[in-house]
Amino acid sequence: MNNPSDTESTRTTKRRRIWALAIAAVIVVAIIVAATVAFVVTHGTDQANSGKATSQIKPSKSDGATVTQPKKTDDNDVTTKNDLPFTLDGVTVSGGTVEVSEGTSAATLADSWTFGGDFSQIGSFPIDTTTVFGSTTSDPNDLTAYYAALLRQDGSTQSVDENGAGTGATPGATFYEPQDGTGDASRIVWRSSSMNNTTQTGVDNWRLQMWEASSNTAHTLGTAASLNGRDDTPQTYGEVVPTFNADHAFFSSNVMRDGSWVEAVLSFDLNGNGDAAPRVVGDGNFPAAVDDGVLFAGNASQKNQFRAYATLKHDDGQSSTNVFTVHSNGDKWGISGVWAHGKYRAVSFSDGTTDSGNYIGLWSDDFKTNLGWVHVKSASVVASMNDQWIVWGSGSQNDNAGMYAFNWSNQTVKYLGELSGYSRPTIASDNNTVMVPTHSGSAQAVGFTVGTLE
Repeated sequence: MNNPSDTESTRTTKRRRIWALAIAAVIVVAIIVAATVAFVVTHGTDQANSGKATSQIKPSKSDGATVTQPKKTDDNDVTTKNDLPFTLDGVTVSGGTVEVSEGTSAATLADSWTFGGDFSQIGSFPIDTTTVFGSTTSDPNDLTAYYAALLRQDGSTQSVDENGAGTGATPGATFYEPQDGTGDASRIVWRSSSMNNTTQTGVDNWRLQMWEASSNTAHTLGTAASLNGRDDTPQTYGEVVPTFNADHAFFSSNVMRDGSWVEAVLSFDLNGNGDAAPRVVGDGNFPAAVDDGVLFAGNASQKNQFRAYATLKHDDGQSSTNVFTVHSNGDKWGISGVWAHGKYRAVSFSDGTTDSGNYIGLWSDDFKTNLGWVHVKSASVVASMNDQWIVWGSGSQNDNAGMYAFNWSNQTVKYLGELSGYSRPTIASDNNTVMVPTHSGSAQAVGFTVGTLE
């Protein structure tokens, strides 16, 4: 096996984000540490854009993790400012703020098991306590031999690729490397990307596929090549995973419009035969499916290398409306991620710098109740959620690479560990199985621990 650092440098020019090999860029990985942190949110009457918070987050004993309370507005005042460097117009923001960072010992996952670590199996997200969706190969040295599959605790695999195991390597055919997706035991939607030639950088020639358990079949929902008529569609900003509800899948891509590339959210019909062109929902990024449509970030402005999205929008299939708008001094702050499940919503906000970090706003009842704000020091946030937990990490960031889980009902935060360069835990859609990436040394590929959050 090649040194991971060398492997990464030769492969990153060929693909957008390499699942198993992305971690190979890590030269030094801190020993995974973890601790369980809890805080209690005492709810009051929410007021949009209130300077004083009417609900206060009080951290409990942290067992070594750093948990900082917001400053009091007055020594004699029991209320606190939410201490946000921006305001939101159109939604409640009155929950208190707490800063969470790495601890000293890992939260224990029940009934855990591990896989990966040798480039042959790469996890995307867990289905249940014994099954994970990801990709696999019989030859890790052949970059065109990976195929989408269900990976099981007993070591068995089941291909969910529409062409079968490994057929993407057929001479002359475009090979699409399976990457991230979402789903459950009934349906999975995932993205792949073709392997770019050595002269292409910043390109994402994607393909979107869906697998149905009832028929054990998969088909293509759409491709960048069919959308834009070319194989050099640029990457969108940030890390985008397909998301879906009962009728439609949503994804974001650059689309060619009047000779220029424009980021847009796309809607794909899940009940058709895959031949229909996707509907352009609107200009924007970070789609998150909800029962009656999709949430997404719009009204982007470029701030150096950071793209600040000023408005959270909701589209119901007929029209788009604004949920809230972000305001800050110099319009530096913007939406950096959007997630939704059931009645819960999470949105992260960033100004693109490590110094400022990310604020994650947590809401229930479809934005009616602000549960509070979590501040993390990472410049990016990658998250996954269900109706009991949201888990997140810093993605491919090398610094502040802690991974965490927040429980919606009792407002506890668990520290899941740290992994520089691959901080991306995921959770099952309809149960509390979580998958946490791990790494045992610089000469190894990323591995994964699967277990239950309690």
